[in-house]
Order: sequence, then structure tokens, then C-alpha cells
Amino acid sequence: MTLIQKWIYALKPASWPKLLVPCLLGQSIGIMHLGQLHIAPMLLGLIYTVFLTAFIVFMNDWADQDTDAIKRSLFPDGCSPKTIPDKILPASSVLKAGIAMGVLAGIVSILGGFLLDKPETGWWGILGILIFYSYSFGPLKLNYRGGGELLEMLGTGFVLPAFNTFLLCGEAFPRESFYILPVFGLLCMGSAIASGFSDEESDRMGGKRTIVTMWGNRLAKIVIRRLVQLAMVCGLLLAMCPQAPVSGVLELIFVLIMLHYATKMRMCEFAVVTNAFAVQGLYKTHLHKLIWYSHIFLSLVFMMHPKA
Repeated sequence: MTLIQKWIYALKPASWPKLLVPCLLGQSIGIMHLGQLHIAPMLLGLIYTVFLTAFIVFMNDWADQDTDAIKRSLFPDGCSPKTIPDKILPASSVLKAGIAMGVLAGIVSILGGFLLDKPETGWWGILGILIFYSYSFGPLKLNYRGGGELLEMLGTGFVLPAFNTFLLCGEAFPRESFYILPVFGLLCMGSAIASGFSDEESDRMGGKRTIVTMWGNRLAKIVIRRLVQLAMVCGLLLAMCPQAPVSGVLELIFVLIMLHYATKMRMCEFAVVTNAFAVQGLYKTHLHKLIWYSHIFLSLVFMMHPKA
């Protein structure tokens, strides 16, 4: 692997939609509320999200290097190489890169706020950084003390979309956001729980307290299933609401996309047991597609829809 390939590997580009989709969703809410598209705030939101994503990836790898080493020792052939334990990059380089990305994200949010004459944007940007910092680092360190999934839901489901919405229209939670963010937040919680499946044994040995390590694999799957079902019910209720910002037909398509992938999740759920890495990966792929495809569709609908 060349040095560039090592850094690209460390950035985990396949996981980036976890933050890029909330970015797009927040921007689409802002565009719908404002009634027009503005390129400058959209670019600033995207740049902030890219720096924030790199910050999260690098800092989590640095914070979890001991737990990752446990997993590699337990399953040398059962999981992909880890950036630090497998010496793809030195720990010091990963830490420095993570700090640099966090600083750049903060600078973009502060300067962007002043350039757009919305200085409060900086506070939203810093809040996003602090939320994801608190996931793996003290004093909260919630991924090791319980509550990491709630923190991830707060960050990806509400704060990051709100930051991008604020950049566009000067409001973090305009009326339109209440018709979609509850659904998105529920699904983000499900995604956060599912991320613990493949690390169940190593997380438990490494001292992490996640839903999977505390409640077990079977109960975690039930919680995810109920969250997805609740999200679809909320989507259907929104489709029937006369005040909804888009037509009921479009909302119904949104729910049908979720239903399609929820069915695929249900078909393989029984096989998602501890250390069944291949099936766990398939299950999470269906869940991610459920979230990403449905909300990309709705975001595009919002962007093409005039102000309600």
C-alpha cells in the first residue's frame, strides 16, 4: 500500500454517507424553507461535514486502538485490518490528523458563520465537534460508559442536519424539519446500535458499554426492528398530515423505500448472531440503504419543492 492508499484506507470512505446524508438532509430542509438554493452555504456545510467526518474517523481509531487490537487478536481472519493495531499508520500520525481535522472543522464553521452573517453558525459547528468528541473521550466518554448510541443519534440525527439547515435559512429547526427529523433520528439510533454487532466480544473485553454488550445480541436486534417499524409508522402518519411539506404520494414512496430494505433486514435477522461477521455486514448494509436511500430521495424532493 502506498502512503496515499494508507490514508484513504484510514479515512474509511465507505462509512462517509453516515454524515453526508444528514448534511444533505439538513440542506434540503433549509432550501425548502427558504424557497431557493444558495451555493455558498451548501459548500460550507459540505466542507465542514467532510472535516468533521475525518475528525471522527481518526479520533475514534486513536481512542479505540486497544479495543481494536483485542479484536484483531481474537479474529485475525474475521475482520478487516485496523489502522493502528495493524500498523497501517502510526498512532501519533492518526492523532495529529484527527486534531487537525477537528480544528479545521471549527474554523470553517466560525468563519463561515461570519461570511454568511450568521455568527451563531460557529456555535452549532463547535457543538457538533464536542458531541462526537464526547463519544470516545472524557470527561463523558459515553461509548465506554453507556449512552454512546444516544450521543450518535443526537449528533447525526439532529445537530448535523440542524447545522446545515441553519447555514441555508438562519433557523436550525424550521417547521419543515419536524416532519422528517423524528423519523431520521429513530433510524440513526438503530444504525448506532447495529454498529456494535461486529465488535460485541472485543467491546465487552475492552470495557465498552454499548447496547449490544449490555443487553445482548438478540435484544439489540429487537430494539432495532422496533425503531425501524416506528420510523415507518411516523412516516405514514406524516403522509396523512394535511400540513406536511410534500404530498402524501411522495411521503408514501419514502416509506415504501424503507419497507423494502426493512423486509431484507428481517429475512437475514435470524442469522445475525455473535461473531457471524458476514451476515452482520449484510444486515447493516440493508439498514444503511434503508436510511440513506430513503432520505436521499426525500432530500431531493425537498430541494425541488417550493416553500410550503
